[in-house]
Amino acid sequence: MNAPIIDTPDFTLRPFQASDASAVASGIVEWDVIRMLTTPPYPFELHDAETYIAQNADTPWMWVIDIEGTAAGSVGIVRHLGYWLSKLHWGRGVMTRAAGLAVDAFFQRDDRDHIDSGYLFDNPASERVLTKIGFKKTGRSMPRANSRGGEVLHIDMVLSRADWGRRRAE
Repeated sequence: MNAPIIDTPDFTLRPFQASDASAVASGIVEWDVIRMLTTPPYPFELHDAETYIAQNADTPWMWVIDIEGTAAGSVGIVRHLGYWLSKLHWGRGVMTRAAGLAVDAFFQRDDRDHIDSGYLFDNPASERVLTKIGFKKTGRSMPRANSRGGEVLHIDMVLSRADWGRRRAE
């Protein structure tokens, strides 16, 4: 089952396509992007983007953020809500809207009662995204961040189905 296509005036959330590899590689490889992610290999190259796309092409809760026909980022819920956005598109509210749409689609079609997420300690933009859509802090962890070459402080967060339902009703 592929992720549902979600159109907005500013972007489209859609499933990955093999043709997205070059844009994904050039977006994630930006230092200000990859340093805020824990799992991508470092350095990140075109073959890594191709692998990432192949692994996520049929994931039901994984989307490309398509802006004007280009893969500008991605948002998805596999084990947790994760996302990245090319630096060119920062500061316009794209990720907050995309993450909110992903959460909404997930809770409408999946029966899990919560979504985990979080951010690296020095990523206030990601903290704002998660807080705006209702995530609450639950603790701290120390995952490995490949781009940083070791463990880094991660602020763990959770969003319950009940809290999301209350936010949607507002």
